[in-house]
Amino acid sequence: MVLPPPSSRIHTIRVGEGTYIGDTQHGVPHGQGLLIIGNETWEGEFETGRLAKGTYTNKRGTTEYGTFDRDGQLTGTGFRCNKKGESYNGNFENGVSNGDGVSKDANGDTTHEGQWLDGEPVTKVFFFFSNRVHP
Repeated sequence: MVLPPPSSRIHTIRVGEGTYIGDTQHGVPHGQGLLIIGNETWEGEFETGRLAKGTYTNKRGTTEYGTFDRDGQLTGTGFRCNKKGESYNGNFENGVSNGDGVSKDANGDTTHEGQWLDGEPVTKVFFFFSNRVHP
């Protein structure tokens, strides 16, 4: 865990059942900070009380890094790694792998590289007819 650099704006405040250490604006997390609630942590750039870009680790030990939407879901390019060491690096939409991405098993071996749709790898089947390729 990396704490924010010293600053006159650094505050320690209660946020619900947790504690936030970092920059604030109007009494809410805003800027660089660290929020800890039970076994969950949010660290990075906060905007008006929510993590906008940084790292989130949930109760199950899954860590996510990237940009988060207003609902706290990964969006755009990001990275997710679970407690077993299985990972996905690529595009997310609403917290789910969508678009280009690479998944790896706990040994670091690639399990799928390419397109993803709604959290599932996309595989293409090609049919060959008369010297033409049809997806």
